[in-house]
Amino acid sequence: MDLELDKCELCDRSIKTEKHHLVPGDKRSDIAYVCELCHKQIHMLFTNGELRKKYYTTKRLLLVPKIQLWLAFIKTKPAAFSINFKESVERKIKRGNKRG
Repeated sequence: MDLELDKCELCDRSIKTEKHHLVPGDKRSDIAYVCELCHKQIHMLFTNGELRKKYYTTKRLLLVPKIQLWLAFIKTKPAAFSINFKESVERKIKRGNKRG
């Protein structure tokens, strides 16, 4: 992934960011520059289909209550903070036995 030194568009922390294609699978779609942890959280919460159909802008992502809870948590953490992600049961059920 391409990394940029900047500020995460979601959590607003000054940290290295990476490109998140707002429409998964479409390399021509708009890009949000997000930190690694926010990027992982997006993909832990939503399937690619949900991202394509509902959450294809940063503005739409920021309106989701689960993202708001995440941001309230991560905004207080230093750039060196690390966390292990596990896919939620809800996310596993949504995607079934296939990816995306």
